[in-house]
Amino acid sequence: GRTTTNQTLGDEFVNYQIGLDRAYFHWRPFRGGGLLAGRVRNTFFSPGGSDLVWDSDLNFDGLSMTISDSESIWRPFFTGTFYWVGKSSTVDRQDNLLLALQSGMHLKLSGASLGGGVAVHYYTNMKKRTAINFFDFDGNSLGSGGVSATYATHFTVLNPGLEIGLSVGGIPL
Repeated sequence: GRTTTNQTLGDEFVNYQIGLDRAYFHWRPFRGGGLLAGRVRNTFFSPGGSDLVWDSDLNFDGLSMTISDSESIWRPFFTGTFYWVGKSSTVDRQDNLLLALQSGMHLKLSGASLGGGVAVHYYTNMKKRTAINFFDFDGNSLGSGGVSATYATHFTVLNPGLEIGLSVGGIPL
Protein backbone atom coordinates (compact mmCIF):
# COMPACT_ATOMS: atom_id res chain seq x y z
CA GLY A 1 0.00 0.00 0.00
CA ARG A 2 0.91 3.68 -0.07
CA THR A 3 2.71 5.26 2.86
CA THR A 4 3.24 8.70 4.30
CA THR A 5 5.92 9.64 6.80
CA ASN A 6 3.82 8.30 9.68
CA GLN A 7 1.39 5.60 8.46
CA THR A 8 0.42 3.13 5.75
CA LEU A 9 -2.59 4.30 3.73
CA GLY A 10 -3.58 1.00 2.09
CA ASP A 11 -5.04 1.33 -1.42
CA GLU A 12 -6.22 4.90 -0.95
CA PHE A 13 -4.41 7.76 -2.72
CA VAL A 14 -3.10 5.39 -5.39
CA ASN A 15 -1.55 6.96 -8.49
CA TYR A 16 -3.56 5.99 -11.55
CA GLN A 17 -1.90 5.06 -14.81
CA ILE A 18 -3.23 6.00 -18.21
CA GLY A 19 -2.18 4.84 -21.64
CA LEU A 20 -2.04 7.26 -24.55
CA ASP A 21 -1.94 6.25 -28.19
CA ARG A 22 -0.84 9.75 -29.16
CA ALA A 23 0.10 12.91 -27.31
CA TYR A 24 2.12 15.41 -29.29
CA PHE A 25 2.91 18.99 -30.15
CA HIS A 26 2.57 20.02 -33.82
CA TRP A 27 4.25 23.25 -34.87
CA ARG A 28 3.76 24.60 -38.39
CA PRO A 29 6.28 27.42 -38.88
CA PHE A 30 5.42 27.82 -42.59
CA ARG A 31 3.02 26.41 -45.19
CA GLY A 32 3.98 22.82 -45.98
CA GLY A 33 6.39 22.48 -43.05
CA GLY A 34 5.84 20.96 -39.66
CA LEU A 35 7.54 19.63 -36.56
CA LEU A 36 5.91 16.91 -34.49
CA ALA A 37 7.19 16.11 -30.99
CA GLY A 38 5.86 13.50 -28.58
CA ARG A 39 4.06 10.22 -29.30
CA VAL A 40 3.25 10.83 -32.96
CA ARG A 41 1.53 9.11 -35.88
CA ASN A 42 3.50 7.36 -38.58
CA THR A 43 4.91 10.16 -40.76
CA PHE A 44 6.54 7.93 -43.40
CA PHE A 45 5.20 7.65 -46.95
CA SER A 46 3.85 4.12 -47.49
CA PRO A 47 2.83 3.34 -51.09
CA GLY A 48 -0.91 2.75 -51.26
CA GLY A 49 -1.11 2.94 -47.46
CA SER A 50 0.63 -0.45 -47.30
CA ASP A 51 1.49 -2.01 -43.92
CA LEU A 52 4.45 -3.88 -45.44
CA VAL A 53 7.12 -1.84 -43.62
CA TRP A 54 5.17 0.14 -40.99
CA ASP A 55 1.80 -0.84 -39.57
CA SER A 56 -0.74 1.96 -40.03
CA ASP A 57 -1.60 2.09 -36.31
CA LEU A 58 2.03 2.23 -35.13
CA ASN A 59 2.90 5.37 -33.16
CA PHE A 60 6.45 6.62 -32.60
CA ASP A 61 8.05 8.42 -29.64
CA GLY A 62 10.30 11.31 -30.64
CA LEU A 63 10.60 14.06 -33.21
CA SER A 64 9.54 14.25 -36.84
CA MET A 65 10.07 17.08 -39.30
CA THR A 66 8.09 17.18 -42.53
CA ILE A 67 8.28 19.50 -45.51
CA SER A 68 5.93 19.17 -48.47
CA ASP A 69 4.42 21.19 -51.28
CA SER A 70 0.75 20.48 -51.86
CA GLU A 71 0.07 23.45 -54.15
CA SER A 72 1.51 22.26 -57.46
CA ILE A 73 1.14 19.29 -59.80
CA TRP A 74 4.58 18.06 -58.71
CA ARG A 75 4.47 17.62 -54.92
CA PRO A 76 7.88 16.95 -53.37
CA PHE A 77 8.10 15.82 -49.75
CA PHE A 78 10.80 15.30 -47.14
CA THR A 79 10.63 13.65 -43.72
CA GLY A 80 13.35 13.46 -41.09
CA THR A 81 12.88 11.58 -37.83
CA PHE A 82 14.51 10.97 -34.46
CA TYR A 83 12.53 8.20 -32.69
CA TRP A 84 13.22 6.14 -29.59
CA VAL A 85 12.87 2.42 -30.28
CA GLY A 86 13.94 1.05 -26.91
CA LYS A 87 15.11 2.46 -23.62
CA SER A 88 18.22 0.90 -22.14
CA SER A 89 17.79 -0.56 -18.67
CA THR A 90 21.45 -0.17 -17.75
CA VAL A 91 23.52 2.93 -17.10
CA ASP A 92 26.36 2.08 -19.52
CA ARG A 93 24.13 1.25 -22.52
CA GLN A 94 22.62 3.84 -24.77
CA ASP A 95 19.00 3.90 -25.90
CA ASN A 96 18.07 2.39 -29.25
CA LEU A 97 17.06 5.05 -31.74
CA LEU A 98 15.59 5.12 -35.23
CA LEU A 99 17.09 7.93 -37.30
CA ALA A 100 15.46 8.19 -40.71
CA LEU A 101 15.36 10.39 -43.79
CA GLN A 102 12.76 10.02 -46.52
CA SER A 103 12.32 12.03 -49.69
CA GLY A 104 10.00 11.66 -52.62
CA MET A 105 7.55 13.15 -55.05
CA HIS A 106 3.84 12.92 -55.86
CA LEU A 107 2.50 13.81 -59.30
CA LYS A 108 -1.23 14.53 -59.47
CA LEU A 109 -3.04 14.68 -62.80
CA SER A 110 -6.73 14.39 -63.58
CA GLY A 111 -7.58 10.70 -63.32
CA ALA A 112 -4.05 9.60 -62.45
CA SER A 113 -1.39 9.94 -59.79
CA LEU A 114 2.16 8.73 -59.36
CA GLY A 115 4.08 8.78 -56.11
CA GLY A 116 7.45 7.52 -55.03
CA GLY A 117 10.02 7.89 -52.35
CA VAL A 118 13.17 6.50 -50.83
CA ALA A 119 13.88 6.23 -47.12
CA VAL A 120 16.99 5.34 -45.16
CA HIS A 121 16.29 3.98 -41.66
CA TYR A 122 19.27 3.75 -39.33
CA TYR A 123 18.88 1.92 -36.02
CA THR A 124 21.46 2.88 -33.38
CA ASN A 125 22.94 0.76 -30.59
CA MET A 126 21.58 -2.56 -31.83
CA LYS A 127 24.92 -4.36 -31.85
CA LYS A 128 25.13 -6.82 -28.94
CA ARG A 129 21.54 -6.11 -27.90
CA THR A 130 19.68 -9.23 -26.82
CA ALA A 131 17.22 -10.33 -29.46
CA ILE A 132 13.52 -10.12 -28.69
CA ASN A 133 12.75 -13.47 -30.30
CA PHE A 134 15.63 -15.96 -29.96
CA PHE A 135 14.28 -18.33 -32.61
CA ASP A 136 13.33 -15.88 -35.36
CA PHE A 137 15.83 -13.18 -36.32
CA ASP A 138 14.10 -12.41 -39.64
CA GLY A 139 17.37 -12.35 -41.57
CA ASN A 140 19.32 -10.29 -39.04
CA SER A 141 22.86 -11.42 -38.21
CA LEU A 142 23.50 -13.14 -34.90
CA GLY A 143 26.41 -12.55 -32.57
CA SER A 144 27.67 -14.94 -29.96
CA GLY A 145 25.69 -14.09 -26.87
CA GLY A 146 26.05 -17.35 -24.99
CA VAL A 147 22.69 -18.37 -23.55
CA SER A 148 20.84 -15.50 -25.22
CA ALA A 149 21.43 -14.49 -28.81
CA THR A 150 22.40 -10.93 -29.67
CA TYR A 151 22.42 -8.85 -32.82
CA ALA A 152 25.82 -8.79 -34.56
CA THR A 153 25.52 -5.32 -36.11
CA HIS A 154 23.62 -2.09 -36.12
CA PHE A 155 21.04 -1.86 -38.89
CA THR A 156 20.57 0.43 -41.84
CA VAL A 157 17.57 -0.21 -44.07
CA LEU A 158 17.03 1.30 -47.53
CA ASN A 159 13.31 1.43 -48.27
CA PRO A 160 12.14 2.50 -51.77
CA GLY A 161 8.45 2.77 -52.62
CA LEU A 162 6.29 3.53 -55.66
CA GLU A 163 2.53 3.90 -56.10
CA ILE A 164 0.36 4.43 -59.18
CA GLY A 165 -3.24 5.53 -58.92
CA LEU A 166 -5.80 5.56 -61.73
CA SER A 167 -9.46 6.51 -61.70
CA VAL A 168 -12.23 6.61 -64.27
CA GLY A 169 -15.21 8.85 -63.61
CA GLY A 170 -13.99 9.42 -60.07
CA ILE A 171 -13.92 5.67 -59.32
CA PRO A 172 -10.46 4.32 -58.37
CA LEU A 173 -9.18 1.33 -60.36
